[in-house]
Amino acid sequence: MSTAIRLGTTTYSFNDEYHSYDLSLESMFETIGSLSPKQGLEIIAPQCIRTYPEVSEEFERRFRYAVERYDLIPSAFGHYSDLGRISGHELSIEEAVEFSRIQLEGAKRLGYSLARMSYQSFDLIDRREALYRQLLPDLERLELKLAIEIHAPNIIESDQQQRVIEDVAELNSPFVGFTLDCGCMTSRVSPVCERKFLELGVAPAIVKRVIDFWATSPSLAELRAEIEAIDGGSLVELLATETWIYFGHGKPAAMRAVMPYVFHVHGKFFQVDESGNDDAVAYPEIIEILVSCGYDGWISSEYEGHHWLKNRGAYAQVQAHQRYLRRLINECEASKSAAATRCN
Repeated sequence: MSTAIRLGTTTYSFNDEYHSYDLSLESMFETIGSLSPKQGLEIIAPQCIRTYPEVSEEFERRFRYAVERYDLIPSAFGHYSDLGRISGHELSIEEAVEFSRIQLEGAKRLGYSLARMSYQSFDLIDRREALYRQLLPDLERLELKLAIEIHAPNIIESDQQQRVIEDVAELNSPFVGFTLDCGCMTSRVSPVCERKFLELGVAPAIVKRVIDFWATSPSLAELRAEIEAIDGGSLVELLATETWIYFGHGKPAAMRAVMPYVFHVHGKFFQVDESGNDDAVAYPEIIEILVSCGYDGWISSEYEGHHWLKNRGAYAQVQAHQRYLRRLINECEASKSAAATRCN
């Protein structure tokens, strides 16, 4: 396997096991460490830290102990802007900066050099008000990278996302870039989603209609019109909404233009099938572009099949996903090496 691209996982992969008390915080870290030596550990801050947004001394002590004991490497700190965290009140710029600053300082104390940022700022008239611009002095002070997440239903190619990409390119800071979530680039709705709604009693013909409609890349307005036309009740509405939210229509080719600003990758997946391949995300094309562009950061496996499957199967799925990624990376590296040899 290439020594450039490193593999890890996010604690979100074990969301079902953790919130069902099958895993404690430490046993979740132990489970992640058992996937491979030097496994990358991405934590979801509000999931793992009771004192969120602050990192307590107790959590820092427990975290550092777990990292050393289970041979983990802090890869990304899951930071959230959460502008609507107070009911009925959207955080002001000053409040948002302070809320983020607390998280970033905590990330640094835990040994992270990168924070993934869940934040949308598409419609800002004055880009100078963007939170990532406001945080730049803190990022420079902490020497901490901030990676804004590009996440379905938004895709790289959308006009909204392009505005943010252009602004980050103009900012041209080594501390502000992107986390690319692979769920932006799917070729189909995952069968685990389809099966769940069939099991819940949605008629096969209706499930097929919804999924066929998803394949047309509808806008939100078109989706709502289709739901109204079907008039199938709340389950059909939920199915249609989930296909639109979780399965992005972006094309991997769009990655090439944004790769100079990609600091981190979320290896979103919903199920690795019996043949050892992902059943929805366009990974062969994604990995080929990452390798050919010389990406040398982390890919955090992010299992989301637990939205529909409640079988506590995250460990086997993450393990299978990382085997799949290693195979693709090796194939791409071998092809790249062979091409270089031919050129010489």
